[in-house]
Amino acid sequence: MFEIVKAFLEDVPLADSIPALEELLKNALDQHDIQHFICTNMYGLKCMPDRHLIFGSWGSDWVSHYISNGYYAEDAVSFFSNGLEHDGRPYYWSQLIAEKNLTKTQYNIFADAWDADLREGIVFPINISNTEFA
Repeated sequence: MFEIVKAFLEDVPLADSIPALEELLKNALDQHDIQHFICTNMYGLKCMPDRHLIFGSWGSDWVSHYISNGYYAEDAVSFFSNGLEHDGRPYYWSQLIAEKNLTKTQYNIFADAWDADLREGIVFPINISNTEFA
């Protein structure tokens, strides 16, 4: 799987639009039957209920729940999107839960995601500038 991700990350600089980047990611994830994905910035996506996520394919029920509860403001995945050691390496959500002292809200987000059948996830940091990851 990491070879596919490595190839995807090498192609990221070639994408000239969000749809192009989304297509690259979809092609990489489809090879592993991954059906839900999202791209957020490092500090959490500042969403309003009438706005879409940067890009993704989460079911609308989960997106509505996520936005209406303000999870974008404290989602641990967004806060640690530059890697568990801030080195940009991919990691699984379960590693984040095990290795970081998360807030009660952050634990609740993972519990709600679990209840919505988002049982495990992997974070692939994408370097989008000299100081920011997506």
